[in-house]
Amino acid sequence: MINDSKLYQNKCDIGEDTGDGYVIYRRNDKAEEEVHILNETAFEIFEMCNGKIRNEIMEYFRLNYELDKENLALVNGAIDDMLEKGIITAEKQTRNSTPL
Repeated sequence: MINDSKLYQNKCDIGEDTGDGYVIYRRNDKAEEEVHILNETAFEIFEMCNGKIRNEIMEYFRLNYELDKENLALVNGAIDDMLEKGIITAEKQTRNSTPL
């Protein structure tokens, strides 16, 4: 699990809301088009992947939807799933240290 990495949308095209979810089109490494359907929650997570870290997204859902640990685990799982499918990417933050 990558908690301190900035999350970004991968190069995807956003299609219409089908009523069952939002259509996301993505080209994989083999230049093949993949189609993903994101439910409303997953799409909201996807939209938040603009440089926020995972913990910021989790905290947003905890506060705005008053989610308990069980439901926060579902949000966390959705982030993992989108990372695995390449819908979003993670960029590790570097920490600058200054000599004393």
